[in-house]
Amino acid sequence: MRKTVFLIVLALVLSFGCIGNMIGQSTGQYLNQSMTVTDIQDNSTEVNANTKNGSCYLFICQNQTKTTLGGWLKKYFYYSWRYWEFFDPSLIGGSCWLQNVTLENREEIFANWSEGIYNPREVGIGQGLTFADFNTANLYCNNSLRYSLKLVRTMGSPSYLFSPKAYAGAACFLDKSVIPIYILYNNGTVPDLGNDNSGLFASKMNGTGPVMIASELNPSSEDSNIEKIESQIVLMKANCPNCLIGASIPLNDTLLLNKSKEDGILDKIDFVGFGIDSNYMDGTCGDALSLLSQAEATSFFVEKQFDKPTFWYYVNLNRTQCRWTDYEERKLYSTMFQDIKPMSLRGLMGMAPVSFYDSAFIYPDSNNSFLVSTSSGDQLRQDSFSSWFSFCRQYYGNQNYQIMTLDSSDLDTACSQNLVGGIPSKQIQYFGNAGDFVPLESINIDDKEKQMYQCKTCFIALDPKKTPDFIKNLDKNTFNGDNCSVNSEDMEFYADLYDIDSNLLRAFAARESGFNPCAISNISADIAVHRCTGIRLTKEPLEQALEQAGCDYNSVKAVSYDESFCALGMMQTTDLPGYMYNDAAYGNLDMPPEVKACGGSSFNPFNSTHSICAASYKIVMPNSYLANAYYAVSTHKDIFVVPGVGSSDENNSNLQDALVVTFTAAGYHGDSITSFVSDYADYAKNFNSNGGEISCGGMTQIGRELCCTTNKKGDLVYNNDPYVVCKTELDAVTFYNKVKSKYPVVMNYSLNVLGSYVSAVDVCGGCTKDEWFKNTCAKISLYTKNLPDACK
Repeated sequence: MRKTVFLIVLALVLSFGCIGNMIGQSTGQYLNQSMTVTDIQDNSTEVNANTKNGSCYLFICQNQTKTTLGGWLKKYFYYSWRYWEFFDPSLIGGSCWLQNVTLENREEIFANWSEGIYNPREVGIGQGLTFADFNTANLYCNNSLRYSLKLVRTMGSPSYLFSPKAYAGAACFLDKSVIPIYILYNNGTVPDLGNDNSGLFASKMNGTGPVMIASELNPSSEDSNIEKIESQIVLMKANCPNCLIGASIPLNDTLLLNKSKEDGILDKIDFVGFGIDSNYMDGTCGDALSLLSQAEATSFFVEKQFDKPTFWYYVNLNRTQCRWTDYEERKLYSTMFQDIKPMSLRGLMGMAPVSFYDSAFIYPDSNNSFLVSTSSGDQLRQDSFSSWFSFCRQYYGNQNYQIMTLDSSDLDTACSQNLVGGIPSKQIQYFGNAGDFVPLESINIDDKEKQMYQCKTCFIALDPKKTPDFIKNLDKNTFNGDNCSVNSEDMEFYADLYDIDSNLLRAFAARESGFNPCAISNISADIAVHRCTGIRLTKEPLEQALEQAGCDYNSVKAVSYDESFCALGMMQTTDLPGYMYNDAAYGNLDMPPEVKACGGSSFNPFNSTHSICAASYKIVMPNSYLANAYYAVSTHKDIFVVPGVGSSDENNSNLQDALVVTFTAAGYHGDSITSFVSDYADYAKNFNSNGGEISCGGMTQIGRELCCTTNKKGDLVYNNDPYVVCKTELDAVTFYNKVKSKYPVVMNYSLNVLGSYVSAVDVCGGCTKDEWFKNTCAKISLYTKNLPDACK
């Protein structure tokens, strides 16, 4: 019956005319030379001297998709009629591994494939280093990319910045058979013990599926750092056994792997990743193919010495160093695709360019490694853009794609046709609507497929229609379609980079400036000084910054220079123009981390991109507004309960999310109410442990104000009498209102932001678009009982 279904599907595909030409035929005409297996071996004499008899390993994934006839028909025809595409079965709850293939188990493995139990993985093309990059680039490659890469940075903080709900983004990709790769990056050094939260992040991913998590990118070689990376790998594997844990190394440097083998933890490493990076190449520059030669030799060495597959995270050509041209880059890309076939025998899992958009902000060591320049108004780097995506399209239009094979023998005999021949054809193939492409055809910004799906990593998914009444009744008329599109690309980019919700950024922009990039706020020095820098900005630097950002100085509200400025730009950040820091003329102020991360000395608070970036950074940086809000809510969940319902009720979940938005907004406003939350939690804890009553005299002032001022009838019950007890249990909604009454200015601002956020979610979509977030936990629960913590 399954064969019948497959034949129907195949007939539909063929009728659409989606099958492309052979990739080898199309790329070869543009090559002066192509790296061969012999070329690679010639560069690996040390490897050849230490080869083993070896074995044959294939990269196999076990999906959890139901295989009943109804399930197959529903899934296949749903995707075919809705998207004109065919997907591999979902990997949510599944797992992937390297399977040793022998003459004895060969038939059993192939039988599992034909039954849909196993799914072979080919050498896949990826895109990063943000999920936003993937979502955009996927449209230019027939919606067919197989890996979504995300660089997880510390951004000047002591810990990696992970979203509390990052598992949802991972699950979204896995549901489309796209494997997400999280690559840790702290400038080559692992955070100190106590700050390294990679193990905690891995535990959050446990049960989601075969998520790939890679250790610190391009690690420094100090012994203490190598030891910390080893601990990082062991901890991540222990906390997420079904995750694929990777060891990241610099090009040509296997020191970490040698140490791991020596220390007996090599078995904890599932793959090895590195960048094709001219910053780490050996010898003279030559042409760009010399860089690819070193990458292929490194993969060959890793395969022979350590029996590990490899992934090429990115391509970085430092043209300042090597004076390479667009032609050199084009030749490098074409050769990479041409060499997929020989490298598939070397355990190559996949490869990716560094970034769709300018990557210097994400990965400072990159140079000309992006495909589109946003600073130039979405200007394509035409040769690179056309070359990469034309070959990418052809690769996924080619039925003879290369299955990833790792052959640890020296003569490739273990994985010869005698052993792996007869591998069944891929039953479900991605096909886009694009026709056959001539290599290096000029592809423009509009030459893309229709968006088929979009996966994000949002910290919240608040449904305004399912929230408690006091949230639903907030202002919903704040947003319209125009507001949704204002600076939309920057909102989405930085929201993805920092793992927050783009609609929260929109809510702040609406309440802070009305989306006005030229806005200025001035507050007298004796008012809210904790929000202001205290610097009296003179006309000259203010006018200069405005004019550089295209703002008309004469149209800006008049500024009285005997006042301290408080906030500038669309997001009303309290940051100076970048060049004013570390300058004696302005007090030698240290440049804050958000300015360093968002333009450095070129930072301009009236540049909307810089402003959105800085605001995003400050929302998520350590001890930030969002972190404090999450801590206040997550550590006191017992007190945030809607009256009459259980803690797992959907309304209660919405309430907790609303409190996170509210407390985050309070922090952004410049005030902290987390201490108030802690005091209330202390009251609730003592109240419950003392049989439903607590002595007013032993409570904090805030506790007395909440509990001991009036009883349920409104009568005064506490008048400095320490023996009076409180017997009033306050629910979360009452608590929320008490916070509002105690902090009216802060809470009014917070409620306005929350109202804008609810409105933006309702009007703009965001995380609820296409309902990708909906029922993620329910889907995971179908495949595994080991649910991520956020689903419990």
